[in-house]
Amino acid sequence: MLNQGESKVFCIGLPRTGTTSIHLAFQYLGLKSIHYPKELWGDIHHPIMASHSAFSDTPLPLLYQGIDKAYPKSLFVLTTRELNKWLKSCQWMYAHKYHAWGFYTHPARTFNLELFGTTDFDEKAFSQKYHKYHDEVLSYFGDRHDLLLLDLEKEANPWQKLCTFLGTDCPSVPFPHHRDYRSGIVSKVNKWIENSKYKVRKMKP
Repeated sequence: MLNQGESKVFCIGLPRTGTTSIHLAFQYLGLKSIHYPKELWGDIHHPIMASHSAFSDTPLPLLYQGIDKAYPKSLFVLTTRELNKWLKSCQWMYAHKYHAWGFYTHPARTFNLELFGTTDFDEKAFSQKYHKYHDEVLSYFGDRHDLLLLDLEKEANPWQKLCTFLGTDCPSVPFPHHRDYRSGIVSKVNKWIENSKYKVRKMKP
């Protein structure tokens, strides 16, 4: 649970595990969130650390141990997904978004190579990384209470689990989906925050 003085929360799930949905959820909760914080690669003390409270997506799976040591009061969310569904989603992403999302350019190419050992989709390599990464994260955090394991597809009420972990009130709105980016939901989130439609206990900067 978020205690007084904590100021950062990191979603360290692999790509295609709901990291964009978590980013939108952080925004719902009034946190200044950044998705795909590429600036942290090579500099986990980059100024975006001071200007944001929540972070999600790559390169965080490559940096979480260093971040944990540098920011010891932080919280971590490991989003996960059933293996076969995750593989299908990754295969789709590489087949349809390789050029649109710039996977052939730096830093995306570097992140994918570091994570999966390949810059293209390889089912065997991705499967091995999936198991290895989850084992490494769970082993690293052990029985600590600052890691939340969250499968958004299996969780009946993601808000309740996430908000209990963060120590915030649960919003009375559906949990966001990555497709909400296309429906103008981000502007609605900002409006709801400004109008104080619901209150949450904000993380201190």
